[in-house]
Amino acid sequence: IKIVESIQYEKSSEVGHASGILPLHFSLKHELIQRFYALRSLYQFGDPGSTLPFSEIKFTERMKALFQQYLLAVEHFKYTFFIWDKSMITNLTNDIKYFHSIRLITDEEVQLLKKDIANFLDDLETLSIHGKYSNGNRVDIYVSSLNFEATYSYTQTCRFSLVSMKAFTLTETVSLDETVLDKMKKWFQALKRTSILISGSDERNRILFFEEQRDVLEKSL
Repeated sequence: IKIVESIQYEKSSEVGHASGILPLHFSLKHELIQRFYALRSLYQFGDPGSTLPFSEIKFTERMKALFQQYLLAVEHFKYTFFIWDKSMITNLTNDIKYFHSIRLITDEEVQLLKKDIANFLDDLETLSIHGKYSNGNRVDIYVSSLNFEATYSYTQTCRFSLVSMKAFTLTETVSLDETVLDKMKKWFQALKRTSILISGSDERNRILFFEEQRDVLEKSL
């Protein structure tokens, strides 16, 4: 977090994401969604037979404070872009239904999660309309027709660069190599060209995207 906070003093800084799940930029703003991701991680990578139900997944006050600190810090990047897998909400609701089917999530909790996802879509739509954070730093949001089986990201500033690939929720590969960064940036640029920019002025595609996501959410949960 300290490294990210120092970004506000950089003249140039950039971060890019391509993912089929919500990046921390968004999931940390919605506690129920973040708790669900924690449940999924514990189920996939924890000790067999020791997975807690959703009701027992809790964050300490210290963790919540760190979440807020991180959320404030990431907005210091001068330019941020996200490339969403358009099946992201479908995948999320399918996962929720699975954990409901094995009785780790109750009927009531499903509806609470549904409401939290709806709030996330509202927040994302607002951000995509403005195309910037409240501090004025630019944000671009793209929608890709490709399905991402991993989360890809890079961070570049005047002082350092970092490339990350997270195949699952917990397992992550990180590189500081400039050659890897160049290859990742070229891949992102190619991905942008085949994706739809929904932030800023493209009102028609933005409206269609959010209508589709809300329809998926309503029919799925």
